[in-house]
Amino acid sequence: MGADPDSYKIFVAVDRSGWAVTSLCSNGMLPVCDDVLKLLPQLSAVELGSVEESGEVVVISARSRAGPAACTGCGRISDWEHSRYVRHVADEAVGGRAVRIDLSVRRLYCENPACPKTTFAEQVDGLTVRYQRRTCLD
Repeated sequence: MGADPDSYKIFVAVDRSGWAVTSLCSNGMLPVCDDVLKLLPQLSAVELGSVEESGEVVVISARSRAGPAACTGCGRISDWEHSRYVRHVADEAVGGRAVRIDLSVRRLYCENPACPKTTFAEQVDGLTVRYQRRTCLD
């Protein structure tokens, strides 16, 4: 990354939907988002919100992208949103520091009347699996 780690700054702007969009920049000028995605490629499937230090942990806030998802009960595709909630997913350490991803995911309605599930939580490919608390490792 080239610059002194203490000189990195996070710039936050709010997009039209009210979600904070950030850029991690060195010396206030050079975006290093591509470098972050090289270290944590599983984050390419989500919208990054912020990156913060919380003691010995790097906390990354992210949000799943809008779009249809398959019901975990019957497989039917739905984009009818019920609500959102935050999953706290542990990731591999980077530079000796633990990483936690606070991921806002959607709970969707299943539109199949024969399905036993009324709602289901979306999964983010390469990042989450049902009931898993750590990111997927391939």
